[in-house]
Amino acid sequence: MNEKAAITLAMQSKPSIKERQRALREEAILDSAVKLISERGFASVTFEQIADEACVSKPTLYQHFRSKDEIAARLSIRCLCMARDRILAVPSDLPADERLRQTLRTVVEFRLDEKLSLYVDLAQKVLPIRHDNLEIKAIEEELGGMLESMLVQAQEMGSVRRDLSVQFLRRILFSIFKDETYITPQAMMETANQFADEVFTLLGMPKSS
Repeated sequence: MNEKAAITLAMQSKPSIKERQRALREEAILDSAVKLISERGFASVTFEQIADEACVSKPTLYQHFRSKDEIAARLSIRCLCMARDRILAVPSDLPADERLRQTLRTVVEFRLDEKLSLYVDLAQKVLPIRHDNLEIKAIEEELGGMLESMLVQAQEMGSVRRDLSVQFLRRILFSIFKDETYITPQAMMETANQFADEVFTLLGMPKSS
């Protein structure tokens, strides 16, 4: 590729000023929605209130989002992306069992983070449309694939129970993201370490020291 072609490709891949402005406006709208929903609850917040809080007109808001469900879906995507980034931050060169242990602890701490609880709660608002949202499905599949890969490696090492299918274990672990856990809710009310130990027990892994 010559220099002129490389410059042309770089210019084409770089978002335009208009596209960057639109993205910033959408983020501002989502931030406004988070603020209002955290104060009043999802059901009590109207489209008009979100527009007012974001300092945009209602027609402008409709240019970005067609409904409150769509806003909730986008916030759900935010939540999943943040969870993915935290998991990717776990060192990939660790032994499979230790990497799985750190990943589980990261997931639990993420789920119990009060600052993130609103995002997780909003994820439940979009359950009826989750299966129709391709972006949500893609991120969930990516997260599930990451967990499954670690589970397979840990099973091969003998660190995780082999009498349970990887698909079953993946479903249980991934449910932590969506607050559909098979672990007792009381455990989630305790510390992240206690809840993580409940998960380790299920997997047949030694509890943390």
